[in-house]
Amino acid sequence: MSTFSPEVGQRINDLAAKNDGRVTPDMVVQDAKKKSSPLHSLFEWDVEKSAMSSWIERARVIIRSVRVEVRTTRTNITAVAYVRDPRCGNGEQGYTSLQKVAKSPADAAGVMAYELGRAEATLSRCFEISGVLGLESETRDALARVIAIRKAVDKRRGVNRGAAVAPI
Repeated sequence: MSTFSPEVGQRINDLAAKNDGRVTPDMVVQDAKKKSSPLHSLFEWDVEKSAMSSWIERARVIIRSVRVEVRTTRTNITAVAYVRDPRCGNGEQGYTSLQKVAKSPADAAGVMAYELGRAEATLSRCFEISGVLGLESETRDALARVIAIRKAVDKRRGVNRGAAVAPI
């Protein structure tokens, strides 16, 4: 199933069929360059806009790559130095230092909720894939645990998101 039109999903399937069931991003871009392709409108073809978008994404990767080392009395912990700023709204960009977040319980809970939401989304995708591959029992427990932790963090934050995303 595709989040895009059925025509887009069919085009991807056609490309894969022409390549022994394998599809690559390069193949998709090459096909999308054709104005007649159903993939064409899904790309930014203005080179300047596309370059800026690529540079912004690269900047995100660079920001997320910075690490910080925190010494505790028991062990050293190395983690990312910058995380998505929990005060940013949907669609708003911004990173803040993990050390600054650590000083605010509300911001710390916001960061954890965001990161757990990302983990939950990734594990939900993994759970869907594992169902097709007959391996769902291997992912069910991990997904349930992340959902439970996210709910505990949400409860601390006073947020109620309701039921789990994936069937457990």
